[in-house]
Amino acid sequence: MTLVELFDKNPVENIISSLVLQPQRVIFVGRKEIMAGHKRIIEKLFNERRLKTDIHFLHPDRNSLDCAVELLSEIQKKFPDCEFDLTGGDDLMLLAMGVLMEKSPTKPKVHRYFISDRSIVGLDIDGSETRKTPFYLSVGETINLYGGSVLKSFKYESRWDMPEDFKDDTDKMWGLCRKDTGLWNRLTGVLADFEHMKEKRDSLETVLSLSEIRSHLSNKNQSFDAVEKFLQSLCSLKLIQDTGSDNAFLRYRFKNELIRHCLVKAGTVLELKILMIARGIRDEKDEPFFNDALQGVNIDWDGKRHSSPFIAETENEVDVILMRGHIPIFISCKNGFTDDEELYKLNTVAEKFGGPYVKKVLIATKLTGRNRSLEYFRQRAKDMGITLIENAHLMNDEDLAEKIKGL
Repeated sequence: MTLVELFDKNPVENIISSLVLQPQRVIFVGRKEIMAGHKRIIEKLFNERRLKTDIHFLHPDRNSLDCAVELLSEIQKKFPDCEFDLTGGDDLMLLAMGVLMEKSPTKPKVHRYFISDRSIVGLDIDGSETRKTPFYLSVGETINLYGGSVLKSFKYESRWDMPEDFKDDTDKMWGLCRKDTGLWNRLTGVLADFEHMKEKRDSLETVLSLSEIRSHLSNKNQSFDAVEKFLQSLCSLKLIQDTGSDNAFLRYRFKNELIRHCLVKAGTVLELKILMIARGIRDEKDEPFFNDALQGVNIDWDGKRHSSPFIAETENEVDVILMRGHIPIFISCKNGFTDDEELYKLNTVAEKFGGPYVKKVLIATKLTGRNRSLEYFRQRAKDMGITLIENAHLMNDEDLAEKIKGL
């Protein structure tokens, strides 16, 4: 089968039918200047999916209707088995396709992929044919299509095969956090300070003199008793282990690198909780509701890594990205202070790398501010198309799952 794609500025619409039908050959037709920047990206996607599809890019000699009709007619004559995809396409090529359907003695076979119900619908003059064909993209594929790339982040954060006990440990940490999110933020900040203060001989073990700790906490107006109580709670939950504290030194060891990472960055536990809830949601067929779900996604804006230190890299991190078929859901998780800048950042990154189908979400434990300022914040989020999920720490897992499923 030969598939003819009318090239569109929206890259998702260019590749839907190709990935679903997996034709022997696909011919992209459109304006040369529009297709030029997408050729490498499309070829990379096909290679990564191991599709044995011959890819061709053709464009009219001139930007005129006659040239566009002539090009489509030549393709039809050379490949009588071809099928034209009308999911995308600019005005010129769509008009040319209409002229071809009217004048060609051999009526071309045409179809369109309807994204709303995930089906290919034949649009032949003698009737229609519907083929249900689900379409899926991964987080990485989506970001690549829009010109970016996913950078490698923390070793285990984005993996589906996290150890089962880490899921339990996440619940333990979330249980502590949700009791008092402000206290959690302060005390994990203290643990982060301890990591900077200690000798770096062992990443998992922390050894500090009590005099040094008391001096540091005094300068930060933090309570030693609160820190000691927090460490005792972590010990009782087996998230850290006391390795021999005495009257002169405090010694403790994190259970593993994952736990250490969560306990020295206040917001990580909320991100992981959202990720694990999302991964646990099932559909009516008991299949995963989201076909991809990543946490801590670092995005390089131009999709290229530069070796020169004089070239600045533009990067952004998105807390959680979910994929429901072809629809990306960009989620910012805030376990503390949130301002308008977070809305603008989320909106910019999501629209740049999520395309027209993206959904934008901010999940927060507690929005701070006076009533009037919160009203403005909520209205600004609404104006940007950002869904707010507030007071996440007051919801049980089932309620959070319903909120996430309903996005």
